[in-house]
Amino acid sequence: MNKLFIICCSLFLTTILLNAQQRSFSFKENLSSPKFKSIQTNGVLSAVTHTPDDSLNYLDPGAIYTVYGNDFVVGTNPFGDLGKYQRFDLAQPYLLKGFMFYTAVTLSTNDSPVSFVVKSVNNDGSPGTTLGTVSSTSNLLNPNGWTSFTLANPLPVGKSIFIGMEWAATDKDTFGLACDKTGLGYGNGAHRAWEKWSDGTYHAMDAANAWGSSFDVDLWIVGIGEKVLPISEARIDANADLIPDRLNDTLTITGVVFTPNYQTANRSYFIWDGTGGICTFKTGLTSPALNLGDSVIVKGYIYQYNGLTEIDVLTDASVIVVGQNAVLPAPINLVPGQFKVNTEQYEALLVRLPSMSKVSGTWPASGNGTVILTNGNDTVTVFIDSDTGIPGNPEPVWPRDVIGVVSQYSSASLSAGYQLEPRYYATDFPAPVPVEMTSFSANVNGKTVIINWTTATEKNNMGFEIQRSSDKSSFEKIGFVNGNGTSTEMRRYTFADNNVINAKSYYRLKQVDYDGSYKYSSVIEAEIGALSTYSLDQNYPNPFNPTTQIKYSLLANSNVKVTIFNALGEAVRELANEVQQSGVHIMNFNAAGLSSGVYFYSIQANAVDGSQSFRATKKMILMK
Repeated sequence: MNKLFIICCSLFLTTILLNAQQRSFSFKENLSSPKFKSIQTNGVLSAVTHTPDDSLNYLDPGAIYTVYGNDFVVGTNPFGDLGKYQRFDLAQPYLLKGFMFYTAVTLSTNDSPVSFVVKSVNNDGSPGTTLGTVSSTSNLLNPNGWTSFTLANPLPVGKSIFIGMEWAATDKDTFGLACDKTGLGYGNGAHRAWEKWSDGTYHAMDAANAWGSSFDVDLWIVGIGEKVLPISEARIDANADLIPDRLNDTLTITGVVFTPNYQTANRSYFIWDGTGGICTFKTGLTSPALNLGDSVIVKGYIYQYNGLTEIDVLTDASVIVVGQNAVLPAPINLVPGQFKVNTEQYEALLVRLPSMSKVSGTWPASGNGTVILTNGNDTVTVFIDSDTGIPGNPEPVWPRDVIGVVSQYSSASLSAGYQLEPRYYATDFPAPVPVEMTSFSANVNGKTVIINWTTATEKNNMGFEIQRSSDKSSFEKIGFVNGNGTSTEMRRYTFADNNVINAKSYYRLKQVDYDGSYKYSSVIEAEIGALSTYSLDQNYPNPFNPTTQIKYSLLANSNVKVTIFNALGEAVRELANEVQQSGVHIMNFNAAGLSSGVYFYSIQANAVDGSQSFRATKKMILMK
């Protein structure tokens, strides 16, 4: 599967600046130094626009904070403060490459150590863990203007962050950053500027924390970033012509490596970011060798090779490893019939096909090999790549579940050549667990959580171990429910957790076969709290691929019907049609087999005693 081609392209790099005052990104050419609507000169307020300079005399050594006119304030504190920070709220992921500060500084020591940091945001809104830092000295700061800093490693950020300046507790320097007053439209009331006091605690720089009446401060700090596209947008095919809309576009994405290298003389890994997957390709072997679970930033152009959509890396330096041991994608459970309806929607994703048997083909002792597998109704092509180390291992005893990444290789047609490519011999041919679960939900009744689930078929099913977690990570066994052995009829199960410790708990099932084989269900959430009304929450996550959770509350025991509709108003799934107890219910919805697009979920609930009824509909987006 080696490729030989010459890449000809022109690159256009747009540097994007995050302006803290506007809480949005803007192009660099739109950036100007801080400007205020008016200034005060000799006690007289002048209605003019002005850029701060030496004539404003920012720092007043005799005061902690000095207010100039009605429009801006500058903080100076020689009494042991340790840092000042500005919060940024990002509308979409960005690759943070550096930042700029507009400062006015008077120092007792001209070369005091200073750190410029990027921090996470704690639940209480204060600065949290340090994500990135640049070390410098105070004498390198422009005393009246912008100072730029570049991060050694670009930092992917996709949520709220702080950018700030820190210094040592032993330094009694006075640091001043130009700020604005409320009323200028720069996030009034948001309390987005914070400072770190000499005791190590964080405090919002607002009216309640020594800044005086009417002040909600914004520091003049700018983040320099580059837009990072979700993989689903990078490979989007809006007109469904099987050609990516961004073909030949240069862009930046981030994701987690979930395959080995599929090439002998090149680099070819698949990465995933929760919205989709894509193949990365780089000729030669000088680019970084990646490991399973590496979090990477990749810059390249969108390419299509024999039907497979790729991002072809620009240079060796365009692949940056920013983390290890990240969470890997769970395989999408499909039967071959679902897999073949619209295989393109699963391209570059991890898929599991249950209980497959070989129809034809020879298991390779070395080199590449192709086998055709079936579940008795439909067939799927499975390509065994020599670079995975699978050839040479004993052929699995069929029937067997098969896990692999969905790939494509056809020089004749964009709608042909789809194949499943297993990654590892030890993990991608597991023994089949013959239980098909059709629903799994939880509802709260007072201080008790009721777990409900159903199966469509069972084979040699010994039972279900119920497990609970407080952090969605570490689970403990809280009970066991016997299975029905072998059955082709729908079976309903229930379990009551009467010993709930936390207000919010997470649950999963461990289905155990008689031979010891087992399989975990998805995780559901239950939260104990008093109800005052019926409600239907927005699904989470949204957009999603392919699973999401739908949460609703029933004020009374009710006849409940939950239905999924497509954009044409056609019902495509029915999740519930039964009597349910009052409380909070959370249902998992798996959209495997449905195409990307806008869908609606609707609830109809009629109280059993006829006292109340409830109707609600919300929109969700399936993005594959």
